[in-house]
Amino acid sequence: SAASDVYKRQELGAFEGWKMPFVSDSGFHTTFGYVVGTTPFKNESDYRNYIKRLSLLPQLLEQHQENMRSGLAAGFTQPQAILEKTLSSFDALVTDNPEDHPYFRPFSTIPDSIDSETRRELEREGRQVLAEKLIPANRRLVDFMRGEYLPQARQSLGATDQPNGKAYYEAQIRYY
Repeated sequence: SAASDVYKRQELGAFEGWKMPFVSDSGFHTTFGYVVGTTPFKNESDYRNYIKRLSLLPQLLEQHQENMRSGLAAGFTQPQAILEKTLSSFDALVTDNPEDHPYFRPFSTIPDSIDSETRRELEREGRQVLAEKLIPANRRLVDFMRGEYLPQARQSLGATDQPNGKAYYEAQIRYY
């Protein structure tokens, strides 16, 4: 029931999962890829809104880093064993050339219904936001993940080895 689902989410909320905002195959760093894939890019307004979202992503990444620092301090982390494979999904968001970044893709397919001068302007602005804001923010995130998070992540695999781990694990079972 809907009430039961709400209760299960509230129960998990007590464990402050926001301190560990990713799992082995996805997380806060990959979610925006879904935005890219599901956003209609039909007119100039769609692209302007997208550029605004791109420019705000660095702040979101920094907030998650601070949340993960809280998790590290509390011993609430992903296990080191999964991180080597997981880190490649973070690495994929750091490119030397903005045009190689997966979030640049919409600028490669701007429809002809948008005049050529505006297309060039949108492409330039997208490239600039990626080069000056988002790629550097992703680079800082990768540095954090490799230099700070990985070395301090827990050695054990079991969720029960975390603070309040047995209750957390049982709440996860109920939720899923």
